[in-house]
This record gives sequence, C-alpha cells and structure tokens, in this order.
Amino acid sequence: MGEIVAGRKPGRESPGETNLFWHRGLSLSDIALGAAMLRKAEERGLGQKLRFS
Repeated sequence: MGEIVAGRKPGRESPGETNLFWHRGLSLSDIALGAAMLRKAEERGLGQKLRFS
C-alpha cells in the first residue's frame, strides 16, 4: 500500500480491481477508522445511540 501511495506502483490496472488494506489491529488506526466511520454515518443520518453502562 505504501508504494501505491508513494506513486511507485499503480493502485489498479483496471476498474474492476479492488485494493484491500488489512491494518492488523493497530490501536491508532482503529481509532482513526472508527472516527471516520462515525462521521460518515452522522452525515448520512445512519445509526443509533446505545446506552453504555
């Protein structure tokens, strides 16, 4: 993935291809991904609040 971001390799060679990045549970990545997912859900009016106790 780093080589794709750096521009050394193409991301996809055809529109039908998909890139998959499995980040293996780094806590900082988990927090950033969760925040991005929450932001998108809020923008789209999706989800529900659950009481945590």
